[in-house]
Amino acid sequence: RLLEHLQRRAATLARSGDALQLAEVEHRLGQLYEHQFARPDRAIAHYRKAFEADPSLVPAIYAAREIYRNAGNLKAAATLFELEIKAEPSPERRVALLRELAHVRAQDLHDLHGAIDALGRALEAAPTDLAVMHELASFLLQRAEQRGDGPASAQERQRAADLMYQLAQSTPPDHAMAYCESALDAQPAHDGALELLERLADEHGRDDLLPLRWVGYLQAAPDAPKANDRRKRLGFAYLEAGQPEDAIICLEPLLEAGDAASAEALVDPY
Repeated sequence: RLLEHLQRRAATLARSGDALQLAEVEHRLGQLYEHQFARPDRAIAHYRKAFEADPSLVPAIYAAREIYRNAGNLKAAATLFELEIKAEPSPERRVALLRELAHVRAQDLHDLHGAIDALGRALEAAPTDLAVMHELASFLLQRAEQRGDGPASAQERQRAADLMYQLAQSTPPDHAMAYCESALDAQPAHDGALELLERLADEHGRDDLLPLRWVGYLQAAPDAPKANDRRKRLGFAYLEAGQPEDAIICLEPLLEAGDAASAEALVDPY
């Protein structure tokens, strides 16, 4: 029988110290137990012997982690993900594995820290991968929400906003505007995201997106270098919308700076 032959062969190789050959035989034993005898418990023991003998034997690591995952042992599966990532020779496949590990950690193990760590490593390996950026930003915002107010939460919102801004610069206008808005949701005073949103909104007839973003910007950064430019645009938007009281609040501070357009615009509201 094949099973008995492979078991004898494994015992011989274990005594001789031929690790690579032993790994192949143990892997084959694992496959027999898993697929022919439907004994995943026995299969996983042989898969483990296989990748312990040859840590680069990715198929054995993959087979073992899938058995753990199918059995609901996600903690053990996550440990084997790490071994597989270390052993995987393909950079693209390593990034895919890191993304998969991140979702296991976040969704199954409720470990946002581990998920963010995995995606951070994926982004280091693939700095222009838009999917990795999007997923990392989403998990950072989730952790910031859990942490509430404070410096750590603010830093994570800023990092998420920066990633959303990067995404906006790499996608078509309709998606770019949505990413800019997501960046501004996370960090209302994000200059890059607001400048890009202003340009795209002007180019594509979506000026309706801007007043709310100017309000958020001015609340978050009232003394920023570009605050008065946004006050002026917001004030004129209020005038167009028939809200003179709000326009006065925005434009009055510009009178001291000698802004003639604001002074002229305020003649009628006064």
